[in-house]
Amino acid sequence: MNRFYFYFGASLPLLFFDSQPSCSCENFLNDSRRFLSDGDFLNMKTAMSGSMENQVRDNGVVSRWIQFDHTLKNQIAGFRATQKGKDPGDYIKGGQQTSSYVAELLHQAVKCSDPLKAERMIDEARWQFLDELSAWHVLDLDYLIIYGLKLKILER
Repeated sequence: MNRFYFYFGASLPLLFFDSQPSCSCENFLNDSRRFLSDGDFLNMKTAMSGSMENQVRDNGVVSRWIQFDHTLKNQIAGFRATQKGKDPGDYIKGGQQTSSYVAELLHQAVKCSDPLKAERMIDEARWQFLDELSAWHVLDLDYLIIYGLKLKILER
């Protein structure tokens, strides 16, 4: 681990779901550019871009996040297509993966009469997934990537 990652990670303010972040994703990426190696910065930037086509998949945390987020987005798209009487296959990108956890989450979100509350439920599930990913990462690159992804959730 690069010695600067520890100091960089330790200097970041704590993030809490449903709170205002004290720095923006843009500022975080600018700071990351200064402290991370070129390869690690590329991993960080692509993980935060949200684009499946540009993802660097040689990082376990990034790969697991991509898989979870991809499954979540596809199940949302499939559910919405079904609700509109359309073929879900026309809206699903990549392979169709299913998750009973995601299916239950969507079932609960659909019950909400307030669309904003439903969206927050989905964001909170993303946050919890990132918390689980961060369990064994302390001030390393994966910690920083997870931090950046959480910032993205808070900026929404």
